[in-house]
Formats: sequence, structure tokens, C-alpha cells
Amino acid sequence: MNVSSIELKYIVENLVFIYGKRLVKIIEPAVGIWGFHLDKKILLISVIPGYSWISVVENIPTRGEMSPFGMLLRKHLTGAFLEEIKLERQGDRIVRFAFSSGYSLCCELTGRHSNLFLLDENNIIKYSAYVSDSVSRNLLPGALYSLPAVFEQPQQNLLKQDIDYLSWFYEDYKNSIKAKVIGLLEKRRRTEIKRLEKLIGNIESDCKRAQKDLELRRLGDLIYITLSEWNPLERHKIWTEAPDGLGPCEIIFPEGVTRPVKAAEYFYKKYTKGRKTIEVASTRLIKLQDRLVEVKNREFTEDDIQSFMNEFKSGQKRKEKFKSEPGMRKYISEAGIIILCGKTASDNHSLTFSKARGNDYWFHVRDFPGSHVVAFTGNIEIDKETLKDAATIALLYSDARKNGSGDVMYARKKFVKAVKGQQGKVYVSSQTNIQIELDPTRLERLKKSVESELF
Repeated sequence: MNVSSIELKYIVENLVFIYGKRLVKIIEPAVGIWGFHLDKKILLISVIPGYSWISVVENIPTRGEMSPFGMLLRKHLTGAFLEEIKLERQGDRIVRFAFSSGYSLCCELTGRHSNLFLLDENNIIKYSAYVSDSVSRNLLPGALYSLPAVFEQPQQNLLKQDIDYLSWFYEDYKNSIKAKVIGLLEKRRRTEIKRLEKLIGNIESDCKRAQKDLELRRLGDLIYITLSEWNPLERHKIWTEAPDGLGPCEIIFPEGVTRPVKAAEYFYKKYTKGRKTIEVASTRLIKLQDRLVEVKNREFTEDDIQSFMNEFKSGQKRKEKFKSEPGMRKYISEAGIIILCGKTASDNHSLTFSKARGNDYWFHVRDFPGSHVVAFTGNIEIDKETLKDAATIALLYSDARKNGSGDVMYARKKFVKAVKGQQGKVYVSSQTNIQIELDPTRLERLKKSVESELF
């Protein structure tokens, strides 16, 4: 059974859960069906003649082998982000999926003539699932992709049963999407509750430890009260009835402290720190407890559901993936590739071995200490300008900057291995060198590309 143009319109409008997701794997459950792993969802596209449709599932078995077309899809799309889903023309069953690598998938779900095309950034056909024998369009590899001709059809009056079916379909589909969104919001709520409960538990533990520090003030007071009684070599004193009249007490000097006055100062500092900790923690604890009650009792409104759907449609999930965190600098190359640069050894380690993927490009200045730099290219080859931009950043944030020029080595991240026990240190098994100079024009353009937020 083929999907209708009306059904396809509503499916495309509600594919909010896969916007901005990274394509991590492509499978082929059956001949003519491809599955695209986008985070935890699988986008299924079927172009089997007579059974063309689109669906999103969470799990599906694969047939264990891949067609040549599927292998080409893996080569050009794996690692890219899904940026846009749109109908090519209203009323037609043609959908385009645009990816950050510059390639796009064009699905013609037109019954027995269904086909799937891989297009480059210039809309040139690279490959197709089936060889087309169309006489009205050239759909062979290397040709410019064009939409089929529009054939005007006479207006048909819908029967009452057709109207009833469409009304039921829209309402049922809308309710199913709403249920999924509410489920995701509930999952977000549970995650937030766990986070708040963990924070509250940690703060309560800090308060208990700080409460013990408050008792150290008595030890400091007792040392000053009995200061004349301490022998020069005495480090330990026990009273069955302390001079302050508050019962038994035992004083043991901290390690490395030999004088009573220094010991008293140590106890007073610990007391002051504990008192301040309790003051700050108590205020924060009240706010967190109020926030926890608010999250638990909150009811989701239509505005919350719509806001959540708009968040996916606008690609916010992808932006969150490249949201800044302290310690990393972010640049955008002239080709639109994101380039990140670490600041400290721990930042470099995190950037190279946590955030970068195997086919991203890694840069470092040769023979000088400096920052790790990663260009997030995915599976695509790095272009000349992005290569120079990343190499310039690596030179700029190194000790070779004062020379104005230097050698920068670069390699795919999969060839970079960490040195055990030395954070930030690596060895590279396959590398290429480039001689680079600090070009003021390039530096100015890179400076303007820096976003206000850090990665």
C-alpha cells in the first residue's frame, strides 16, 4: 500500500523527533527499504514499487547485507546531521531530506515508479536506488534533478465516507503525536527530578560535614583557655571535665602542626568555613526543594507541547550538541564547518576523545606545545579553506605563534591515540603536515565567526 499525498503531508509536518539528529548508521532491513539511525530513532524509507512509505521506529532487524546503493549512502551521509525535511511540491509525494554534509535524499513515493535519489549540493544526481527509464526526465547519475511535470486533474467531490475517514485520520494522527510529545516531556521531567534529588542529597551531605566543623570552635577556645598549661612537646590532651564546663573533651593537633596557637587558628578556620558553607547551602537547599516540588506538580499545557515541537523543528537539538561549555573556543570556517579548540590539557583530551568522531580532522602545531583543534567534517573530505582555517587556529593557540608561521600536522581523529597516564598527550599513527602563516585577513574573518557562547 502506498502512502497518499495527504498522509505524507501530515507525516512530514510531524517528523519533529529527528530534526537536528546525527546519522550514525544506515541499514537495509529488506530490498528497497533503508533504515537511517538518527540518535535513538530509525527513519525507514520504502521505495518498493507499490509499497512506498515513510515511518519512524525504535528498532528493526536488518537482513545482514547491503546493496551497492546502500553502501554509497553510508559513504556520503554517515556522520552528517539531518537539517531539513520538506515536501518538494504541495500535492506531490516527493520528500527531500537535507543533511549537513551538503548531500540530500529525494524520495519519490509515487507507487510503481517510486525511487530514491542521492543529490549533491548542486542538485546533481549522484546515485539512485533504481535505474530510471523515464522519457520525460533525465534521471541518470550526473544529470540535474528535476521534478516531474504537473498534470492537472479534474476536481473530484469527496464522498461523505471519505471526509469521515480523513477527519478520523487527522485527529488520530494528531493525538498520537501529542501522546509521544507528552511521553518525552515526562521523560524530561523524570530526568530533572533525579538531577534535583541528587543535588539536594549532595548539599545535605555537605551540611552534615560542615556541622561537624562547627564543633571545632570549642577546641580552639579550650586551647586559648589552657594555653599556659601546654608543654612544648605536647600534641594531645584529654579532659574528663573540660575547663569550659561542657563535659569531656579531647584535642589532637592536626598533622604538621606543633604549636598550640597554630592549632587553634586551624580549628577556627575550619569552623568559619563550616559556618559559611551551612549559610550558603541552606539558602540553595530551600530553592532546590521549591524547584523539586514545582517540577513534580507541574501539568503540561498545549503551549508546552507546541513549544517542545517547535524546539525540534527549529533544529535546537543540533545546536545543543554544539553548545559551548567552558574551556573550548568555537569558530566557523568559510565553508560552514564547525572548528573547536581546547584551552587546557583536560579540555584537549575531552575534545579529542569525547566530542570528536573518527572521521573528523584533528590538528596540532608540530614541535611546540599548543591546543588541540578539531574540524567537525564527518565523513566528507576537508576543503582547502577549512584546512587552512583549522591550521591557523592551531598555530594561533600555540607557543609557535610568536614566530608568525610554523608546521601544523593534521590527521583523521581515528589515527590519534592517547598516551596512557598523560592527559592531553597523544601519538598520531598517520599524519600530514602543512606550512601555515598567520594571515591577518583570515584571522579577522575567524574572529568574526566566533559565536558569543562557548562550545
